[in-house]
Amino acid sequence: RLTRRTRSSRRGRGLDRIRTVKAAAKTGGEILRLFNRKRQLKLRPILLLIDVSGSMKSHTEIALRFAHVLLSLPTRVEVFSLGTELTHITPALKLRAQTQAFTRVSELINDFDGGTNLGQTLNTLLSNPRYSGFARGALIISISDGLEVGKSDALLEAARKLHSLAFAH
Repeated sequence: RLTRRTRSSRRGRGLDRIRTVKAAAKTGGEILRLFNRKRQLKLRPILLLIDVSGSMKSHTEIALRFAHVLLSLPTRVEVFSLGTELTHITPALKLRAQTQAFTRVSELINDFDGGTNLGQTLNTLLSNPRYSGFARGALIISISDGLEVGKSDALLEAARKLHSLAFAH
């Protein structure tokens, strides 16, 4: 995304007045060259939500491998596991060795191959100000089959709240 900040550039759209005046001061006030500025690009943060319930058992390892690769990107990436409870697994996945990272993740997640309560776990994410801040303006990727036990009203409401916080183009 484009930020409001600018940086020096050969082919910018705006005039870099400070550099132009400084260069003119060195030549006795003569403006010999106009310097330009352009807006900087900044990568959006990524929030990855991985369903680790029993119905997603065959896809969990692939999703964790994907998360491990995403953490090497030059942007902020936060990863959570969803099931019957919410678990923040970003610190464990930051280990370079994939086997060590997966071992640490398996120690953190208590509800592997368990049930699903996506509505409640997403509401837990949204009710914690620290975690909901990760979603603000971020690209949100959810790896889930959407299988909800019981009524899906809580899941629908949580998905709406998450959508309102996320980057929507």
